Amino acid sequence: MEISIREGNLNDYKEVNELNCQIQDIHVQDRPDIYKKTEIPLDKDYYSCLLKDENARVILAIEGGHTVGYSIFQIKVTPNRSNLVYRKIIYIDDICIDENYRGKGIGEKLFKFIAEYGKSVGAHSLELSVWEFNKGAIDFYNKMGMSTKNRRMEVKL
Repeated sequence: MEISIREGNLNDYKEVNELNCQIQDIHVQDRPDIYKKTEIPLDKDYYSCLLKDENARVILAIEGGHTVGYSIFQIKVTPNRSNLVYRKIIYIDDICIDENYRGKGIGEKLFKFIAEYGKSVGAHSLELSVWEFNKGAIDFYNKMGMSTKNRRMEVKL
């Protein structure tokens, strides 16, 4: 399997949204109190804005002319506050691999691409949020060398 990585464009929206539907379904199943079923979880206007944002990137994993994975990530800088050390961060919003292609190294290829991009722009770290129920994603991120930095907690009322 020959996988190439390239930047996304507006013509890729339909395939990226279809992949995003797979992730949305996982979230709806485990957190129906937060997520709801929709056929358009990735709004086209939002996607278009990402493509125009100089601090955001959409990258695609392509196999045989077909999008089999994507990632959306952003360059973020810590707020200018006296109690914080300046840090440039690559924040990964999404990494999604088509369910038919998981376990074939595509996620690793995307992750490594993002890490190299981060190094090239002088970022200090890669960061992301992941739901506790998403054990597969947590295992993947641990495998890629990530560790838990903080925890966001809730109590339902």
